[in-house]
Amino acid sequence: MNASTSSPGPATPPNKEFAFARALFQELVASGVAHLCLCPGSRSAPLSLAAAETAGLRTWVHLDERSASFYALGLAKASRSPVAILCTSGTAAANFLPAVVEAHYDEVPLVVLTADRPPELRECGAGQTIDQQGLYGSHVRWFAEAALPYSSSDKALGELLRHARSLACRAVATAAGNPAGPVHLNLPLREPLHPLPVAQDIAALERLAEAEPKTLNGREGKAYLTVHQDKPAPSRKTIENLADAITQMPEGLIVAGTDDSDPALPAAVARLARVAGWPILADVASQLRFGPHTHESTVLSHYDLFLRSEAFAEASVPCFVLRLGASPTSKAYRLWMEKHPETHVALVDAGNRWHDPSHRASELLRCDPTALCHHVAELLENRREVSEPSPEREAWLARWRQADEQTAAAIQRTLESSPELLEPYIGSLLSELLPDHSQLFLSSSMPIRDLDCFATATEKLIRVHCNRGANGIDGVVSSALGVSAGVANISHGSTASQRAPTVLLIGDLAFLHDIGGLFAAHQYQMDSTLIVINNDGGGIFSFLPIAESADPKTFEKNFTLPHRIQFEAAAQLYGIQYQRIESLSTFERQLSISLQSPGTDLLELVVSREDSLEQHRKIVEAVMSALTKSEDAS
Repeated sequence: MNASTSSPGPATPPNKEFAFARALFQELVASGVAHLCLCPGSRSAPLSLAAAETAGLRTWVHLDERSASFYALGLAKASRSPVAILCTSGTAAANFLPAVVEAHYDEVPLVVLTADRPPELRECGAGQTIDQQGLYGSHVRWFAEAALPYSSSDKALGELLRHARSLACRAVATAAGNPAGPVHLNLPLREPLHPLPVAQDIAALERLAEAEPKTLNGREGKAYLTVHQDKPAPSRKTIENLADAITQMPEGLIVAGTDDSDPALPAAVARLARVAGWPILADVASQLRFGPHTHESTVLSHYDLFLRSEAFAEASVPCFVLRLGASPTSKAYRLWMEKHPETHVALVDAGNRWHDPSHRASELLRCDPTALCHHVAELLENRREVSEPSPEREAWLARWRQADEQTAAAIQRTLESSPELLEPYIGSLLSELLPDHSQLFLSSSMPIRDLDCFATATEKLIRVHCNRGANGIDGVVSSALGVSAGVANISHGSTASQRAPTVLLIGDLAFLHDIGGLFAAHQYQMDSTLIVINNDGGGIFSFLPIAESADPKTFEKNFTLPHRIQFEAAAQLYGIQYQRIESLSTFERQLSISLQSPGTDLLELVVSREDSLEQHRKIVEAVMSALTKSEDAS
């Protein structure tokens, strides 16, 4: 990929506007920002030029702000570190909003930089000028408008540059804080917007270099202001209370929702589950479904299906649920829990999230989940009643494991009876086909639901990404390509055998929604595989009550939205490789080729929406039948 990496800037900026911009970007980098996604613009020119001259900052230039911001979102997800986005004034800034909202709800650190007109040019008919004050409302962790370069005096310039440096440090610290999320800096700038030398500015800056070198040039690569942040450690009382609950209640569950905050968390949760003798209901995006930790604990994959069995669900109500991460994708789990308010539900979250849409939680533990799991497991390992499991605890675990195995077998039997290229089969097959160390981005709507239902736990390490903060289909292509760029940056210099391919699974409508995101794949010669399931419309609506109650013609027109678009022309437009696929065998072959080849491939899987729906129903019927027989036999 040929994104630009900046080189050191000039010793003395040409004027106070560029001095401000240079100080801001120096501190962003010193505080941990390594990537900037920007779009061309006039009012933002001083910022763009300063960024290009800032050592250690890689810039990614995009055609439109919406794609740029979602690309940055993917970069931040992959790197687990703050990424900056920059645009000019006016509606350009408004196009950042969807990604800012997603970053807010998904706790992704973004530093949003919007250039603006100075106050004297606002509300008077000046072009490209809107009200940018608090533009993103409550969806940012912090908003600030920077001070304008107001004078060329030595005192004023010193204050301005210290303000710029402190502002940048605070912005990064807040974005990467607990909880992480977006921050918004509005940056009004006056003319000149190009690097015009201003003699009095240069003279004052040169005097400042002698009197206050750290004000002009920073602290030699270190942040001007260093902020130390730690996750809250669990208290001894919290550890003991949870250990007591596990000891006293053998019939418990660990439920892991969407989470990618800490790569050490899966192993910690697996350790606790093993010691407690409790199964893990692992959402496909929890990072618990795939990885070497699955070897030492009971990770259940198909609970969304087997919890639809009333016979099993009503006979398997837990006394205690320990829930980590965001709310699980599974609707069956949520409805089941809502029926049983007597179950004690403990939520664990180190930040400020409140993931309890059913309002059934009994307690909220505000502490580092990784540390909590390790500390509780260590305490339990020394307790005889848990380290030597009772028959009751062993029977509980075996019951859940058997349900998962029976469901997996029913799924497999149904799929093998009609081995066609349909959505359930794709959901079941994809994780099997991906190699170790893959990056899998799942679009909202049906792709994440199908993988959550049908993908079986494996020891292969597959990191799953998704935009599930607001659960929308906006910007998915751009986010996935951002993940690809972030992973490539992290693994730069690794050998071919360590290559971590990025694969996107997306529906046709979500793909059309962000088709402009393919510009990045073309511009930066990215390495990724884009799998588009084309069922000619929004298949998820067929699973909703509206499908039964609406007039068929109205339902088809207003909800499923058939488009009859094939995507080969889009691939040609952006210069990426394309394959139209209509069979499972072709899919397996072409995916294998794509994963081993450089560049971006678009694999269009042409499937029948009606046949996919029917296969879903057959699988559910097979699972219900298998579990009912099992419950009757017991």
